[in-house]
Amino acid sequence: MTSPYEGLLDHVHRHLGPVSHAQQPDALGYNRGFAIGLHRHPEHEMVSAATTGVRFQEVAAELPAEFVCSARPGQETEAAFLLSTVADKVVQSGNGHNIGDGYRNEKPWIPGTQISSLVFGTHPYVADEFHAFRNTEGKVVLRLITLIPLTDPEFLFALDKGYPDMVETWKDMGTDLLDLYRPSAV
Repeated sequence: MTSPYEGLLDHVHRHLGPVSHAQQPDALGYNRGFAIGLHRHPEHEMVSAATTGVRFQEVAAELPAEFVCSARPGQETEAAFLLSTVADKVVQSGNGHNIGDGYRNEKPWIPGTQISSLVFGTHPYVADEFHAFRNTEGKVVLRLITLIPLTDPEFLFALDKGYPDMVETWKDMGTDLLDLYRPSAV
């Protein structure tokens, strides 16, 4: 019997680029239940941290999931930190997330940035087919959920006006969502 995830690595490589390096599951001195692959896109100025292994943990969710956080080259460490923080909470709590969920922190997650919130969404810079991994029979067996960083004013705007309005504001302002050091769009 083949794994329902056969071809997942190729799927991720096709959309995010090859792995340039990785953090093993025991990178923090204990087995956290997932590894993080750091991908560099071959055409876009984009690096992505992606979990592998969350799907094998006992997590309550609609479908098994892996998580992705993309950033500008040189911001791999920050993207991996955000990703690790979320994946650790998911694995430890046993509660998964779906598109539209998120986290808000009182202070910025990373010193020197304004990023204090994360929304779980679809990746804004890759093809829509990326988000739903299908097995060899064509059935969706895994979600690839992207962490989209927000500043606190953006979070409050999205809470008040709705996330689709926040997305439109980002488009209108030409916001580079890959830049974790960007100013707030609102």
